[in-house]
Amino acid sequence: MSSCNDPCADSISIIVDTGSRGDVGPPGPPSAVVEWTFYPSVGDTIISGDDASAKSLAYQEDSVQVFLNGVMLSKKDDYTTAADGLAIVLNEAIVNAGDIVNILSQMPPSDFDPTNDHNRLQGQIDDNKTSIEGLDVRVTANEEAIEGLTGLAGGFTTRDVKVSGVNTSRAVADDVTLENQQDINLYFDESLGTIEGRLDSVEGGQPDLSSDIAELRTDVDENTQGISDNAQALNDIVDVVEANATDIDGLQDQINKLPPPTDISDLEKDVDGIAQSVATNTIAISKNTTDIANLGAPVDLDPLNDAIAINAAGISTNAADIAKLQTTDAKHSSQISDLETSVGHLEAIDIPDNYAVVDEDNSFETSQTIKSGINITGAEAFIKADTGTAVTFSNNNAFNPVIEIQRSNGDVSLALHADGHIRGVKTDENDDTSAVSVGYFEANVGAGGGDSDLSKFATKIELADEELARKLADEQLQKNIDALEAFDETKLTNRIAQEEAARAAGDASLDGKIKTEAQYREDGDDALQAQLDAIDPSLYATVLTVEAGDAATLAAANKYTDESIAAIDFPDGVDLDGYATEEFVTNAIDAIEFPSGTVVSDTAPVDPEEGANWFSTVRLELFVFAEGAWMPCSPFAAADAELQAEIDELALALNAILVNRDSGQWQYKGPLSAGPPREPGELSILEDMSDTDNYITMHAEDLNGKTHTHTDLEVGDYMELVNVDNPQQYLLYVVTQTLLAAVNMLEVHVSMKRKSGDDFAIGAKLEVRYYALSGQDIAMEDLDDRFINVTGDTMTGTLEVPRFDVKKTDDEAICLIEGKIDGTGSSARLTFSNKINPNAYGNLEWHGNNGNGWFQFNKDVDFSSKNLHSVNHVRLAGERTIQEGTTNRIKLDGKVIIPKTGDSNVDGFVIKGKTEEGNDSNLLSVYHNQSGLDAVNYRGKQGSSSNVATCGYVDSAVRNVGTPLPQFRLYTGDFIDDWNPGDMAFCDVSGDTTTTLSAVRSVLFHAEDINGKRWSRDKNSTGYRRNYSSSLSVLLPGGEQTIFSMSPSHNILCELYHITDFEDYQYDMYVISWTGLTSACLTSSMESVTDGDTYLLHVPEIFF
Repeated sequence: MSSCNDPCADSISIIVDTGSRGDVGPPGPPSAVVEWTFYPSVGDTIISGDDASAKSLAYQEDSVQVFLNGVMLSKKDDYTTAADGLAIVLNEAIVNAGDIVNILSQMPPSDFDPTNDHNRLQGQIDDNKTSIEGLDVRVTANEEAIEGLTGLAGGFTTRDVKVSGVNTSRAVADDVTLENQQDINLYFDESLGTIEGRLDSVEGGQPDLSSDIAELRTDVDENTQGISDNAQALNDIVDVVEANATDIDGLQDQINKLPPPTDISDLEKDVDGIAQSVATNTIAISKNTTDIANLGAPVDLDPLNDAIAINAAGISTNAADIAKLQTTDAKHSSQISDLETSVGHLEAIDIPDNYAVVDEDNSFETSQTIKSGINITGAEAFIKADTGTAVTFSNNNAFNPVIEIQRSNGDVSLALHADGHIRGVKTDENDDTSAVSVGYFEANVGAGGGDSDLSKFATKIELADEELARKLADEQLQKNIDALEAFDETKLTNRIAQEEAARAAGDASLDGKIKTEAQYREDGDDALQAQLDAIDPSLYATVLTVEAGDAATLAAANKYTDESIAAIDFPDGVDLDGYATEEFVTNAIDAIEFPSGTVVSDTAPVDPEEGANWFSTVRLELFVFAEGAWMPCSPFAAADAELQAEIDELALALNAILVNRDSGQWQYKGPLSAGPPREPGELSILEDMSDTDNYITMHAEDLNGKTHTHTDLEVGDYMELVNVDNPQQYLLYVVTQTLLAAVNMLEVHVSMKRKSGDDFAIGAKLEVRYYALSGQDIAMEDLDDRFINVTGDTMTGTLEVPRFDVKKTDDEAICLIEGKIDGTGSSARLTFSNKINPNAYGNLEWHGNNGNGWFQFNKDVDFSSKNLHSVNHVRLAGERTIQEGTTNRIKLDGKVIIPKTGDSNVDGFVIKGKTEEGNDSNLLSVYHNQSGLDAVNYRGKQGSSSNVATCGYVDSAVRNVGTPLPQFRLYTGDFIDDWNPGDMAFCDVSGDTTTTLSAVRSVLFHAEDINGKRWSRDKNSTGYRRNYSSSLSVLLPGGEQTIFSMSPSHNILCELYHITDFEDYQYDMYVISWTGLTSACLTSSMESVTDGDTYLLHVPEIFF
């Protein structure tokens, strides 16, 4: 039933009855409330096993409550229980990491036995039947006492409860007499129904009697409470009956079925049921009496005597309860009298016809003004306007809120402002239809946060500007195309004809060169064969011998190498055919069976003995030391045959000009002033090597043990001294006199002819040669001008050779083309031409007069499928394109343009990389669709802040984004004097800071974390204090382990403070404190924390 005070008052109160009270349950044993705390993972639906404190979950199925982050869940709507009490099954999975689930249940004592006393006693009787024989006089007395108790219990109903304190002479009705409790209950029921009808009538017709109706409501409530007390007294009576019949099965279940006290008819049925049960009990007791009579031996009747004593005490309690019930009846009679007086007052009021009635649809002809608000109740609360008519909300304001939506605690959750703003929007990331707030967008999608940077994307305005600019550019391009002159292909045709002629001439010249090269190679082969014929086979190993020596090993190594190289996925353009890996070479060398004592190294052994063997790992050749030199004994030495043939050819030409007198090697000892050369191989020069006239003294025996006499040396012969280690350093003399200075001593007087380089250093090894000219009409000066000096010379004319080789076997070979010109024109040029056609030539030129010069070709360069390496810059001119064949693939025009490859559902521009599809798959690609728009696809990593994000990744991130947790620094000092952003503290029950987690009763933290970010949404707050109903968790910096958790216990005080200033100090501090010992717990093995360490806080009620 609903009632209202005054429909036209400032406020309207709506009271909705939720129905009568349910059945009263049986009295249970003393129990304790047990709490379990769990920290489930995202996606969990089953809560079971050990909680955070290693306590196993085992609850009573009929007395369990489940809380999620401090909010109690609804059984069946939010979760279901297990019959064995070992698991809770959530209807929806956990969606947030760090959620806390608390489970509470009343648990009976561990020694509680639900079996009633009757079953226990009957079991004892059954167990002792075979040994009990007869009863004494005390048994007979007990039977009589039991029969008396049975009679009392079997016939006791509310009719047996006499009325006390009620004026029975008052005429309540002509046919009604109030003699017992049943009469009063029936009268109460009829009176309440009459009063309720009268109250409903008065409420609908008299809106101005709010105070009278309120008093009447109070009286009705008090009467209802009296009836409830009466029902409680009846329950007490039932308890007494139960205590008197504890040995009867099923009595407790019948008592539990007693209806609410306001339903008198059901109560009478239950009382009748109790009477029937008592009758059944009487029969059972009678049967028990018979059974006892049939027992043989006497039994121990102490338990039975104890039960009788308990029954006696119960009877005494019944008497006291009946007295209380009589007192309650008297109070009810007085309340009914007051109610009748109030109803009479209400009936005397005259209600006008034009008043609105609360339970009818009232039609108002004019607009209504209601002060302070409208309270709408009912299952369907709505405001409805005529079709096509807009509902207008106005508060005569241009900017401030017009409509506000409030939560149950009075906080404004959403506000619609007069200027069009909607403030307080909350985004549900799991609901696709949820509105997106600016803060959520910036934190998860926009340039202000999240993994996506929208600054890289164009706005619609920018796209429109770009579209307009491109249209204007296309129009200008069309004008430029229209202004172009017609293409004349005459010049191109002539150029093609010239090119064809030049190529034909080039082919003919190439044929001639091939023939010349073939003849050159045939001549070289003949010279090589002659040299091979002169080789002593006994000193060399044949190819067959080498191959036979380790054919199996080489074959296996070659097979392994071929298979390994074939399996390698080389980049385009890399061709390793013919190359061996370092591992293959090393294994092949290790597998060779060299002669005993062979040295394997990069360099030749020092001081070898005659016949020693050495394998060079650089040249991959086997050498033998013979006649003072390392001689190759493998087929690799044949590669030098061509070079040796050229040397021999030059020697023949030189012998035709010069007559060799003598030669040998000596070591320069120094000037003669330091002493003459007394040891074999020593040589001295008088003083200054640059003197025109000089003389040289040397030991007759040279460094190689050869003895010289100078008997063939003549005046006018030439004597040349060359530094073996530096051939460009030499002295050329003309012999003026020869002397035998002493025993084993030779002395030559000379005249300077030419000097190259600095003076010889002491210890330098010198090659000394004596020769004379073969022709009397050739002067040495002429030879120096007509012939090129092999140690270096200068030419003023043109040198024409069929082949020009620049070689150096132990160092860098250099070919220098040097010119001199001002400006940036060509200062050096290398020209290639085909003599068959004067136009068949091309230049490689050097331009520039400083270090910033450059090479320049005047013709195209074709690399013939080879590579171009180590290019620092590529500068394009002209069309500025990169082609594949004749198709443009990349064009540079103030920007990089990658042309479209087609429209048949194919990839265009592709960047390869490692993706989930493989190590060399499409990382970034453009896909050209046959119909519709083209697409750019990305398949790489998207986890880091600088990675490219796809639509799928952004959608997933927006749906699954989790709020990061703020990080704070633990502070244990005096926060009143030194409290800074990023600080947090734990305090005990006395308010002192502590590092012991079990002693924590409050947590203090600054509004800003250590990174300067403010996580709460009450900036510039004036400070407040309120209840705190959510949870609080402390985690280690990684965010994967919770070490402390708090969730307010039921009916335990837990408060939240926001302290902005205190005693002239500015804090901006939050304090969460609680009083319950079971509200907080340690969730890890950590028992204490450390001052200065950082921790994460999860406070969902203010961090959102």
